Amino acid sequence: MIHEAAGFKTKKAALEWCAGLLKQAGRVSEDNSQRLHILLEFHPNIDEIRGCGVEHFTVAAAAYGTHCLHVVRKDRTTTHFSYKKCFGASAGQHARTNFNLAARQAVGPETLEFRRQAYQEGTPRCVYSGVLVGIEDCHVAHVEPSFHQIVSEFLKENPEAPDMVKALDEGGGVLMEPWLSRFREFHRQRAQLGISLASENLKRAYEARG
Repeated sequence: MIHEAAGFKTKKAALEWCAGLLKQAGRVSEDNSQRLHILLEFHPNIDEIRGCGVEHFTVAAAAYGTHCLHVVRKDRTTTHFSYKKCFGASAGQHARTNFNLAARQAVGPETLEFRRQAYQEGTPRCVYSGVLVGIEDCHVAHVEPSFHQIVSEFLKENPEAPDMVKALDEGGGVLMEPWLSRFREFHRQRAQLGISLASENLKRAYEARG
C-alpha cells in the first residue's frame, strides 16, 4: 500500500500527516521531506513535477486563503502539487516504488557490515564533509553512483523485476529469488559506500532522486 511505503500504518494517518504539513508555511524539514519524496513517486504527474530535479519542498499560500505543497527544483523553478493525487497511483507506479523499497532492504546486510567494519577501525570521517561521525549520527552512503541510479540501471536491464516483489502482510515486500541474488550482486559490483553524516546523506539522496 502507498501509505505503508511512506511509513504510515493507515491511509488516514498519511492523509492527516500531509494535511498537518499545510498548517505552517515555509520550507519542509529534511525528515518530513524524506516521506514526501516517497509519496511524490506515486503522483501521476511525477516526471512533470520533478522536472530537472527536486531541491526541496515548501508550503506556500494558494487560492482562497489556503496553503499548498510546492516543489522547488534545482533550477529554482517551482510548482505546486496535490498530495491527495499521490494516493491514486497506477499499478505500475506502485510496483516500481515497492521494488525500490525491497531493493533497499535486500542490501541491508551489506551496508550494516560496511558500517561495522568502518567503526572497528576507529571513528570515521564523513565522506562528504570530512568531519568525524559518531555512530549515532551516521548513514552508510552510496557515494557514486547513488542507490537511485543503481536501481534505475538494474530496472533498465530487467524491466520485469518490479513484478518479482512478494508482498508482506505487515506491509512492504521482499525480492524473490533469483532476483534477490541478482540485485545483490549487481549492487555489489557497482556501489561505492562511505560513512556520512545522516543530514549530508539525506541531502544528497534527495538530489539523486531528483
